[in-house]
Amino acid sequence: MSEGGSNPRRPRSGRFRRAALRHRLFTVGADRLTGGRLSREHARKPTVVRRFEVSMPTWPSGWDGLRIGHFSDLHYGDLMPVDRGLSVVELLGAERPDLVAFTGDMVDLSCDGAEPLFEAMVGLDAPLGAFMVIGNHDLLDDVTEDGVSVAAARQEMKRSSAAARASCACPKPLPLPTLSLIRSMSAGISQIEGGGQPSGRLSRD
Repeated sequence: MSEGGSNPRRPRSGRFRRAALRHRLFTVGADRLTGGRLSREHARKPTVVRRFEVSMPTWPSGWDGLRIGHFSDLHYGDLMPVDRGLSVVELLGAERPDLVAFTGDMVDLSCDGAEPLFEAMVGLDAPLGAFMVIGNHDLLDDVTEDGVSVAAARQEMKRSSAAARASCACPKPLPLPTLSLIRSMSAGISQIEGGGQPSGRLSRD
């Protein structure tokens, strides 16, 4: 896919157009000038699953063993095709998390074509739902709290999370947020890294 050539019928902001120009120069252009070296090196980066426990003295005993699947920075676009992004989601699903947390930058520039990634994330059917933080790259595509892209993701992920909470038989429910797009979470974590620009963390406010 070519991010600079995304849906022409959707109006774009000046910020998006400037970002698209930088992308064509420093990503697409650099890749072509090097004979595809940039994309090949990007594709060779391994995807790594890291597992670790978080100990919190005040954590409710009824929630011992809660598993959170965390990933971020897929940067779907010219260097991250949708099929590789889906393989990352599949790896995370194999960890059987109770809750899925994505902490920003699902896309590199354009949201067009990223729908399968959101659907796959929700499709993991984590018992406590799927949650997402909007990253700065997600916001490049004119994505705001009132934007179509965020609204669509919010609606789909909220349905998943509401159904999960309604069916959850955990003894001491945590005060999960009412919306699926949030700013922070807490927990015990499996983390997926690789392919995009892995970063971010889960924290408890």
